[in-house]
Amino acid sequence: VTTGSTSGILTIQTAIPNSTSLIRTSSDAINLQLVIAPSAFTGATSLPQISIQALIGDITVNGLNGVLNVRGNSGNVTVTNAKLINGSKISTGQGNVTFNGTLLSPQDTTTDASFIIQSEKGQIDVTLPNAPTTNVVLSASTNVGTIHSDFPITPTTDGNGASFRGPLNSSAAVQSIAVLTLNVSTGNISIHKT
Repeated sequence: VTTGSTSGILTIQTAIPNSTSLIRTSSDAINLQLVIAPSAFTGATSLPQISIQALIGDITVNGLNGVLNVRGNSGNVTVTNAKLINGSKISTGQGNVTFNGTLLSPQDTTTDASFIIQSEKGQIDVTLPNAPTTNVVLSASTNVGTIHSDFPITPTTDGNGASFRGPLNSSAAVQSIAVLTLNVSTGNISIHKT
């Protein structure tokens, strides 16, 4: 493990010794847990931008707020107790993506914002508060799979897939133009409300 810090950027890189090909046994693995104290953000003028990526294995993020760019290649990605800011993207190539948190959309409903959650092959499971703060346009699609939502939306089915574009929370007094994109090539999309 090598670490470094420059101008507020913490970089952690890990490598498996003598791994000229794919991991061969379960003992050839690295489990990395990084705990960041809230005091690390004391006095910050803006919420952090956090990038996490793993080529193989699961990623679990708990309690981070900011612009999150979490990317897996082969493995599940779970983000809980998080507040996403405009520009956040959570994705994996093969695996499930689970998000349970809040979208911090701009208070001005005419301001653009984008939140993306996607998987090439796997399930997407999103839990959001049923509150006026969840005021976004939902753009959800799966090429092969279904869309289920606790919010009152009516997806369109097309062959083996389904899609929906429209307000996620139609009861909002003024509809926001912020967009939540949920996209999976093969797999189901589930949207829950708390």
